[in-house]
Amino acid sequence: MFSDFNKMALHFFKRVGISQSPTFASPTAHIRTFALSQTYFGRSLDPIIKRQQMDRYNERRRNRRRTDPEYAAKELKGYRERPPHENWGFRNRELALEAKRMAHMRRKAEDPLYTLRTRIRTTLATHSWMRESLPWKTHVPVLYEDKVEHNCGKCLVSRHGGLKFWYVCT
Repeated sequence: MFSDFNKMALHFFKRVGISQSPTFASPTAHIRTFALSQTYFGRSLDPIIKRQQMDRYNERRRNRRRTDPEYAAKELKGYRERPPHENWGFRNRELALEAKRMAHMRRKAEDPLYTLRTRIRTTLATHSWMRESLPWKTHVPVLYEDKVEHNCGKCLVSRHGGLKFWYVCT
């Protein structure tokens, strides 16, 4: 019933002078003694199944936001009541801002589309002639003087607390 490892461990503990052997050296009646006590019920590792699970979760949240105004208000309040540096898990504002700068620099270096989107948004926000004279097929960029609340067309939620720059459907 003892494996070679268990025999060696028992011999070692007897030589050292420990009369009781530890639990790993004694024979076990249960096969799951060292396994996790609970199974992890997270998302699947298969990308297709994981996407389906995420879509179901998002659909349930969207439906609950539409039908339960208390839930929608509570969720919206959770986004807005904490300052951004606390949302990131930092207590120190300088550390949070530095983390944000580093994330921006890393994303700018790694993702060319991020850089392109940032440059387009900045250019459209600073040059009114581009917003007004260029032909826009489906969405027209609009720059407001003050922040304006906009709801997402898909999930019907505004998480930004208002934006000055927005694309409006034509």
